[in-house]
Amino acid sequence: MFKRCLQALVGAIAVLGVIAMPMAEARPKKGEAQRSARVSVKKMAQAKKSAVSKNRAWAKKKASRLEVKHARFGKARRIAFAQKPRNFARASAARWQPVAYVPELQSGLDGPALVAGVAMAYNERTGQVEFEKNANRPVPIASITKLMTAMVVMDAKLDLDEVVFISDEDVWRSEGSRSRLQVGFGLTRAELIRVAMLVSDNRAAVALGRTFPGGMEQFIALMNRKAEKLGMKQARFVEPSGLSEENVASPADIVRMVQAAYEYPLLRETSATIQTEILPFGAANPITFRNTNQLVRDPEWLIGVSKTGFIREAGHCLVMQATIANIPYVLVVMDSVGNRSREGDAQRLKRWIEHKAGVQTASS
Repeated sequence: MFKRCLQALVGAIAVLGVIAMPMAEARPKKGEAQRSARVSVKKMAQAKKSAVSKNRAWAKKKASRLEVKHARFGKARRIAFAQKPRNFARASAARWQPVAYVPELQSGLDGPALVAGVAMAYNERTGQVEFEKNANRPVPIASITKLMTAMVVMDAKLDLDEVVFISDEDVWRSEGSRSRLQVGFGLTRAELIRVAMLVSDNRAAVALGRTFPGGMEQFIALMNRKAEKLGMKQARFVEPSGLSEENVASPADIVRMVQAAYEYPLLRETSATIQTEILPFGAANPITFRNTNQLVRDPEWLIGVSKTGFIREAGHCLVMQATIANIPYVLVVMDSVGNRSREGDAQRLKRWIEHKAGVQTASS
């Protein structure tokens, strides 16, 4: 019995020795744990650096792809518009001849790099075009049309205090656009002009044309007649709101229209307004209308008259008469990709003009 117990004890000690040997071998020697920790930290740092490098490369590659995609899309849209046949109402298509796409100018004294597909900076003091980009062809002008709409109404010497009520016809003629003017609301002609200018309300513009003596046909005919009188050789108008892509003009035409609009005190006053409240007849509460041109809030801008616009075919548009470096300019920014982009392009044009004036002053 004693012999068996002794044998069992010896066997247990042997088993414990076999188990303990690998554990002893696995235990790190003195200093080895610290070296292992340093190696792990170094590997983690290298892995993190590699991941950051890969993320940067991926972001750069994605940005490059987006830039190429945007450039291709913008160019394709302009070419598609130039090649698309037009059928202007009561107008000869022979006078409008689209030309090939022209590459943009380089940054520097030749001009700033802009997002917009079409642009122009016109010096009113010298009568010279100081910058232009793809300015040799007519393009859709969207709600820039409303400058002409307002001028035709005021040229007719109609009673601007007469109340005009929004009708179902105004709604379907401006179908697809948003408006805060409900059917049955009544506004004076002056208020309709302000709303059309401030927030590009299409129902307001259509109502002005609908209630014009002689009706909408007579109104559109007078729009084209005034364009011809102003020397807008490539301009065509088929409706008063700008929703139609067939309302077109070249940047030079738009410069003439902006200069003419500057002569109307109501348009100058409205362009400088940040926001206004109007209580239409039939409305329970006043409606606040805020200027869609964010630059009127910037004290560094001295704006005489301005108008924004957007439809898919025209892109985002902004035209202004403004004083830059103590010189009156007309700026035209068409076919931009967003509200911020069109205002950013206007800022870039302004800085370029100021820089150019500074360079000329220093060299003279």
